[in-house]
Amino acid sequence: MSLVKYASLRRLQLITAADFNEKLHERGAPRMVTVQKICRSAKNETEVREALDAMWKDPTTSEAILRELWTRNEELYKFEEILEDTKTNIKPLMNDRVVSNVTGSVV
Repeated sequence: MSLVKYASLRRLQLITAADFNEKLHERGAPRMVTVQKICRSAKNETEVREALDAMWKDPTTSEAILRELWTRNEELYKFEEILEDTKTNIKPLMNDRVVSNVTGSVV
């Protein structure tokens, strides 16, 4: 069952990130604050919900909340970048198999 069908059966209204951004900005949040940036800055769904809830209650604090999320999780993102770089650098090594001249097997 698709998300749209499920939402319809449960009588839920789905909104897009762009729609939510528009609502946040109408409430007074700065244009630089977006749902996408919040999702990228938060480490998990709980942080996303907490940040959006706080921003909805007091849109004037939106920039500070986003900045605090980024600062709090900055080391996590640096670690993820290191993992990505490592994965990218190891993959070619794993694909470069060498056939041994002595045994004829792949090394």
